Amino acid sequence: MSRQRKRSIAFFVAVLTLVTAALALASSLPMRASAPEIAALQERASQTPSAETGAIHPGESCAPLEGDDTASGSAGSNANAGSNSNSSHAIPAKQNFSGLQNFAQITPTLFRGGRPTEEGLACLAKMGVSIVISSEGKYKDLRKPVERLGMQYVSMFWECSFPEDHTFAKFLQLLRDNPGKKVFVYCHYGDDRTGMMIAAYRMAEQGWSAEEAKEEMKDFGFDFFHRRICTGLSDYENHFPQHWREGHAFENLRSTAPTQPQP
Repeated sequence: MSRQRKRSIAFFVAVLTLVTAALALASSLPMRASAPEIAALQERASQTPSAETGAIHPGESCAPLEGDDTASGSAGSNANAGSNSNSSHAIPAKQNFSGLQNFAQITPTLFRGGRPTEEGLACLAKMGVSIVISSEGKYKDLRKPVERLGMQYVSMFWECSFPEDHTFAKFLQLLRDNPGKKVFVYCHYGDDRTGMMIAAYRMAEQGWSAEEAKEEMKDFGFDFFHRRICTGLSDYENHFPQHWREGHAFENLRSTAPTQPQP
């Protein structure tokens, strides 16, 4: 067989292979939709919330995930609650919702947790939360997705190693100024900064001791590791009752404090 004939056969085989591959690819692609089908798809898309907004379907409930022992949504006590000197000062159990880590209900209108996903934000909106408080920095700002869902976003950034009275005075004043509104406060993991903000509320408004509030912080992740990272936080928490009684930042709050501890 001549060299030129061999080249011709090789060329023919290559062309045949390319044609076969092209036909196989074409058969795997979906057929072009008809005009009615395109219209139906467009109508369906217009009725489906965008994943970017974190919205959920109108008929879809924000239900606890399987394995949650607080499905009723009420704050219960956990294993460590019995360590509290006051039996009414029960530590709430964590609740397991998709997109909400380290989440719990502190009062009927106050919730805590770690940084929520957009799915978690949609869940908060479904629960009726009106105000979302972030103690994270601007580089993790969730203002846009929060406001898209009709909630108010409030930034209260502070470094966990350097707690200052004015931060907690601002937090407590916001709660006082918005009675009846549901508020969610978070930091990255919902343990140290969030823990101290809730501890401040417990001591200032509910009459908890520093020891009781510290136990709740531990239950939500404030452990030896966090005490090493947030070097000044544990000591600040221990002395918060004195800050509350004597600190200038809390003067206005003290003068208008309710006569009875808040529920």
